[in-house]
Amino acid sequence: MRGKTGLAHILIDVFRKSTGVMDDSQGLGTANTALAFHAGRLLALHEGDLPYQLRIACEGVVSTIGRVTFGGKVTHAFTAHPKIDPVTQEMFAFGYAVDKAPYLWYMRYTPKGELVSDFPVPLPAGVMM
Repeated sequence: MRGKTGLAHILIDVFRKSTGVMDDSQGLGTANTALAFHAGRLLALHEGDLPYQLRIACEGVVSTIGRVTFGGKVTHAFTAHPKIDPVTQEMFAFGYAVDKAPYLWYMRYTPKGELVSDFPVPLPAGVMM
């Protein structure tokens, strides 16, 4: 997604959402960027959506358990590259949006996967990080 073509894709998605053609309430991410294991959950990640929890069966079959909203407390995007503290096992992450102020959020999770803080980091404009 670069240049005019990338911008066109973003604008088409914004138009589709605003006219009700596309419903993103259940997520639209592909969760194909990275994996993270935290609090006993395997998370599939993508910058533009919340994580999806996966299950891997004994025979190697991968299935999606569902979109992880952390008890409904997180409604904005979640980075594909969270950091887990090797000592405390806390997870730190950010989420950003190019089209919705405050454009950036910072989050901290307990070793059990509970949201401790999710606060906005106001930016003057949206940027892709």
